Amino acid sequence: MDNYTDYGQGNNNMNRPSDNGFKEYGTNYDDYNNGGYDQYNQYSKGYAAAFDAQAGLMSDRSFYSAIYAFLLWGFGMNWVLCNFFAEMIMGIDFRVLLIGYVVLCFAGIFVSKSQNIAVAFIGYNMIVLPIGALLTVVVAGYNPLIVQYALIGTAAISVGMMIVGFIMPQVFYSLGKTLCASLFVVIIVELIMALLGFSTGVIDYIVVGIFALYIGYDMSKASVAQRDLRGALGVAIELYLDIINIFIRLLRILGKSRN
Repeated sequence: MDNYTDYGQGNNNMNRPSDNGFKEYGTNYDDYNNGGYDQYNQYSKGYAAAFDAQAGLMSDRSFYSAIYAFLLWGFGMNWVLCNFFAEMIMGIDFRVLLIGYVVLCFAGIFVSKSQNIAVAFIGYNMIVLPIGALLTVVVAGYNPLIVQYALIGTAAISVGMMIVGFIMPQVFYSLGKTLCASLFVVIIVELIMALLGFSTGVIDYIVVGIFALYIGYDMSKASVAQRDLRGALGVAIELYLDIINIFIRLLRILGKSRN
């Protein structure tokens, strides 16, 4: 009986090497698959990078850097006009300035839609320059301290919403039509209230909120935009207009509170 038990144990021992061999084979097979999978991923990434480079596409870092560079260009041009050409701009008849602003801005928006980046950049400047001229006139009517506070507030809101829109773009994907309709209704209500002689102070706060959400929405659009200079410029133009509108409304809010 003991011999039979020993014989069974011997059989069990005989099975163990084959089990270990099977396990080792399975481990090696998994390693082989994982190695092949990793190699395939590297190949795919390399192929995608080569394709993007051939198509003139940019990495995410370069794409967002281009957006911020275009924004800095626009705000830099506004700063130059406000600080070095204020006297010349203030000498222009306001009606002429306003007509020029409307014509150039609408023409600039049209030109900026061009797929040629050089032409689109000219369109961007056709938007930036008349807005800068109008800002020069608007800012001249406010205390420099209020302008400074408005700039700080605008920067805080803009940077905050850009970060939120970058981190959580899915939150803003479906807000486009809602924001457009809301802004349209608010503008109509503001015009009616102004014609009837009612105070429109509360409208300024609503508009700031709408354009703050627009910044998040435009950043969410950046996450799916084509990764080239033309795509970066399109996002930058929309963000530029959002930020300018926030700044103008904050000026009005702070100016009224100061009074």
